Amino acid sequence: DVFVEEKEGRFQVRTRTSERPAFQISPYYRDLLAHSGEAEVREYLGKKVRQAENVLWAIGQRESTLRRCAQAIVDHQAFFRGGPRFLSQLRMADVAQDLDVHESTVSRAVREKYLQCVWGVYPLSYFFSRSATANSCSKSNAGGAACCAS
Repeated sequence: DVFVEEKEGRFQVRTRTSERPAFQISPYYRDLLAHSGEAEVREYLGKKVRQAENVLWAIGQRESTLRRCAQAIVDHQAFFRGGPRFLSQLRMADVAQDLDVHESTVSRAVREKYLQCVWGVYPLSYFFSRSATANSCSKSNAGGAACCAS
């Protein structure tokens, strides 16, 4: 879903947008809407064109949010310079605050999305702290053994 590349000493995020065909509303329907003499046809096509425009806008927003979240992760993580042993603490709340969005927006944006970099392919969720899981794990594991190892 996301590729991280180093360019001129800075890590940049690229999404798969360039690899998929561009979505657009067919010029045929726009022309039909503009030149139809029937009010009922114009009303129907106008409604459908607006719905399609809303879908295209939503796809763009989703893509933008994913790219912004991934870039914020990359900007916060020393991981990308040094590899997995340099993975640092990062909370979704931190990324949400940086992007001025709700934490649930970040959670939805990164859910089931993957990032490819020189160190391999990782789920975006890999880059966030799992302190809640670790705390609940240690509470339920009286022996103290690591039960939540990834």
